[in-house]
Formats: sequence, structure tokens, C-alpha cells
Amino acid sequence: MKKCYKIAIIVGCSILFLTMIVVFLFRFGSDRKQTKKQADQVIKEYDVFQDKMATFLATRDLVYTKIFQNPYYDTLEANKEDFDKTFSTYEESVLEVEKVSKNLYQNCKVVYSSLDANQKCDAFSLLYERTFNFFKEDLMEYQELWTQYNEWAKSQGKEEKKIYQEQRKYDYVDYDGDKFYSGKRES
Repeated sequence: MKKCYKIAIIVGCSILFLTMIVVFLFRFGSDRKQTKKQADQVIKEYDVFQDKMATFLATRDLVYTKIFQNPYYDTLEANKEDFDKTFSTYEESVLEVEKVSKNLYQNCKVVYSSLDANQKCDAFSLLYERTFNFFKEDLMEYQELWTQYNEWAKSQGKEEKKIYQEQRKYDYVDYDGDKFYSGKRES
């Protein structure tokens, strides 16, 4: 009788152990498939992100060429509406980058077995952080330019101009949590 109990316990433990191994292997295979799917999605979404980044950078170059390169007060006064429209387009390009980045923002916090996905995530991390920090710096510079203009206009007896107001508030971004804000100018 004791021998039957021992055999039943050994058989029961063996079945339990084998079941745990099968469940583990099944979940491991499922996790691998999901991770590969996520890595493929990162690679595909990065291409869209890269296109929006190209638009952002071209718009930023336009802002610098058109507005910041030679900011004379008379030029500012005459071109206020055009400058605000250009800066608004710049802000729209930032919002487009943010919109296409939602999935990358979440999915790039994982290390993948795919070297391509990891490289794209590293590039995304740097570019995402710089995009928002560059824009925040440029926005502050643009608003400061109009603040200085208004001080000058007031001293000249001219009409003050409304300072550009962003569509939403922007804070500095530290995507990778390294306490270094890539793209932020040092004070």
C-alpha cells in the first residue's frame, strides 16, 4: 500500500512538473512572437517618424532663416503676421512628430532581440527629446524677441504687438531619464 502511494505521488509530481514545463514553453513562444511583432512595428513606425522629423527640421531651418537670422525691429513690425504663421507651422510640425510618436514612445522602452529595432529606438529617443527641447528653446526665444520688440515699440511710441501664444504648454523632455535634456541650451 505504501508503495502505491509513493508511485502515485511520484507520477503526480511528474505530471505537474511536465505540465509546468509545457506551459512555460508555450508562454515563452507566445512572448517571443509578441516581441517580434512589436519590433517589426517599431521598425515600420520609425520610418513614418523619420518623415515627420524631416518636416520638422526643414520647418525649423525656415524659422531660423526667416525670423531669427536678422531680427531687426522694423522687419519684425512689418512681418509680424507672416512670422507668426511660420512659427505656427513650426509648432504644427512638432505636434505631428508627437502624434506619430505615441506607439514608439511606449514600445521603445523595451530592449529587442532585433538590432535594427534597438538602433531605431536609440535614434528615436535622442530625436524625440531634441525635438521638444529645441522647440521649447525656440519658442522662448521667439517670445523673448517680441517682448524686446514691445519694449522698443513702447519707447518709440509705436503700437505693441501681441506675443505669440503656443497651442499648448511645452515642458522640457527627458525621454531616457538621464537627467540631461538633449537640445536644451545650458544657462
